Amino acid sequence: IGSSRISGIKSAVHLLDSMNKSFAAVGPAASLTDDDLGIFELAARVGLQWMWADAAILPGLEGLAQHNPFRWTTLEPKFCHEWAADLRSEKERRPVTTRVPGVDETSRRFESAQAAARWVEDCAALLDPVMTNEMLAAQDPTCCFPEYWLHSGNPNQFKDAILLPVDQFKPFEELFQQTYRPISTRDRPCPAKPPCEEANKRVPGGCKCARPDGNPGLPKAYQVCQVLRIEDSALWKDYVARRCQIRQLRRGRGNNIASMKEVSQEPAFTSAITREEPQAFAPQDEGTSEMYLFHGTNVRSALRIASEKIRLNLSKTEGGLGPGFYLAESVTKADEYASDTAGPGLEEPDEYYAGVFAMLVMRVTMGRIYPSDHFFSNDGEKAQVMSTVLEKREYDSVLGDRRAKANTFREFCVYDESQVYTEYVVLYERVYADAEYGYASFAVLRGPSSAAVFSFQVPPYWNNFSKNPSEELFDEETLLRPRGVAFVQRMMCWLGIGSPDVSSATRLENSDVLQEYVQTKRKIRETLEEKGRLPPPESAWKLVLPDERLHEFELESQACGFSLQHFEQDVNEVFLWAPVQLNANGELPSIREAAERTRQTCTLLTNAREALDQSGQTAQKEQGLLLCRAVCGELAMEGSATGADSKVTDLGDGKWCFELMHPGGYQVYPEILACLRLP
Repeated sequence: IGSSRISGIKSAVHLLDSMNKSFAAVGPAASLTDDDLGIFELAARVGLQWMWADAAILPGLEGLAQHNPFRWTTLEPKFCHEWAADLRSEKERRPVTTRVPGVDETSRRFESAQAAARWVEDCAALLDPVMTNEMLAAQDPTCCFPEYWLHSGNPNQFKDAILLPVDQFKPFEELFQQTYRPISTRDRPCPAKPPCEEANKRVPGGCKCARPDGNPGLPKAYQVCQVLRIEDSALWKDYVARRCQIRQLRRGRGNNIASMKEVSQEPAFTSAITREEPQAFAPQDEGTSEMYLFHGTNVRSALRIASEKIRLNLSKTEGGLGPGFYLAESVTKADEYASDTAGPGLEEPDEYYAGVFAMLVMRVTMGRIYPSDHFFSNDGEKAQVMSTVLEKREYDSVLGDRRAKANTFREFCVYDESQVYTEYVVLYERVYADAEYGYASFAVLRGPSSAAVFSFQVPPYWNNFSKNPSEELFDEETLLRPRGVAFVQRMMCWLGIGSPDVSSATRLENSDVLQEYVQTKRKIRETLEEKGRLPPPESAWKLVLPDERLHEFELESQACGFSLQHFEQDVNEVFLWAPVQLNANGELPSIREAAERTRQTCTLLTNAREALDQSGQTAQKEQGLLLCRAVCGELAMEGSATGADSKVTDLGDGKWCFELMHPGGYQVYPEILACLRLP
């Protein structure tokens, strides 16, 4: 609420407080008298129009909160129009944050008061109680999320990045293959190192190095490295609400479903795959021209979308179709805007993700589409189209069909961030005619006798997933979420502890310790390659979990990110257990204290029960176990450990003890401290 409205609110509180009992008795279907409406209008004019959706924050106005006037059938749209008029009168162009009446309980941020005014005008269409019920039904958490989501049916708020297993990559590989077109445009950067003399001239078809017959040329394909599914309850409900609003707005203006389709009889390239793969792509609503489209970006930006509670601004202010979100139906076109840099506007490749690019697979509600076979080159034409789309709201999006005139691509543009939902982040490599060109430097591991394996710089289930630990330092203790705790408990059951009661589990996220661990892992890999022993003949995983448990482990660990995909098995990277000793006060230590002690001893166990037997017990009979990552490298199974990275001792009954040989404790990353009691 702006400070200028405070005095008006104070002067109206006594009026509304006296009306509280009568308003509370009025049901949503009741008719208000002219006097009632007059009093409402009076209150609105003295500054309370912004308060109706938030009535519960004023003392004594619970009745207004229960019976929101913006959902009463008798409330006239003229109040929304007056509200919008007030917003349009704002001369200063500054961001505005406001609530949307009768739609949801979230605030919206607009670039200007004028943009907010356009939205409020649309809200007038939502006063229909049928629309209100439709909106609420569409946002019902028991049924609104896609069935294949891990959180489908979850009534709580959530934000999660789900790592897909390799056997679920096929729909995305097909999506890339089917939408690939061997065409380059002026928007494709020069791939040569260093760039050629045409690199910055934006010549039609792109520079000579980027064309299909150039050197290194246009990528001939794209190799999927990793796929993350974004499950975000707030942004999904926001998206669903906007889709409902567009449907209702078009009904109210006489734009029926057929008129949304008339712009283009040919569906998006992506539709051929997304409609045939329901296990990966939820059904699209043809009535609002819903489809899946691509947006290329860099890995760091994509990982921020996946890991942080943000909606990244992907709009272009000076684009040929106006200031909006630009999307493509062809992976080749979207790839022109992807980069392997550390962020937008940077030129040097990312320190770790060089050679890896990011593609956002986005669910988009296009609504009624304004067609154009060209980009808007002059300000007059662009202003006229933007007025039609953004101010008059006659259209919801624009299609720039350069394929019709220039035989290149169609580009799609929407102007409201809630018309798109980023459902997948696909990390990929460009494949050139020269097989050695463009390979990723660190993120994709290629051994002499094993397939390429993608490796994240920071584990994807960490809070600091998107950061570069060498530049963005972090040191956090994070409580595991319930399903993470449940998985740790399951691991203990598999490894002989029975049914422990895990009261808490804490994860250590420390950039310095992680860097030391990763650098040691890299040195071990290089040494094994020089010896010709990559991967080592002995498998550490076979000592940690029996074969019958490995598959079960992978299935259950996928849901909480602690997947086998995050372990570099060709250098014998595994998880092991360390006992936890009590501190001087007879209490369990912090995870930092336990981690430092483990790095000093470097002795770890495969069996959780064995580790627990060596752990201290508090007066409350609570014990601790430390779950660690360890890169074991070449194993010495018996006899001399000279030249080996780890010495392994058989304790009998399938139990093994690992002694890590490298000094400094850098072979181990103590990750999770579990506090438990035995039944």
